[in-house]
Amino acid sequence: MDARNEVLKAFPGYKQIPNIVSPPVETFAGPDKSPRLAAIGNDEIKKSLRPTPNFTKALLPASRSTM
Repeated sequence: MDARNEVLKAFPGYKQIPNIVSPPVETFAGPDKSPRLAAIGNDEIKKSLRPTPNFTKALLPASRSTM
C-alpha cells in the first residue's frame, strides 16, 4: 500500500476505489458463507486505506446485499 500511495501522489485528484472483484466470493463460497467473507474483505480493505473526508462514502460493499 505504501508503494501504491507514493505513485498516486504524482496524480493529484486521482482516486481509486480498492474492492474485491475477482474472483467474486460467490465463486468459492456458497450463499451461507459468502456474505460474511465479503464483509471481512471489505473491513480489511477499509483498514488498509488512508482516511480522507469522503473515504467511507467511497467504499462499495462486495456482495452484502444478501445479508
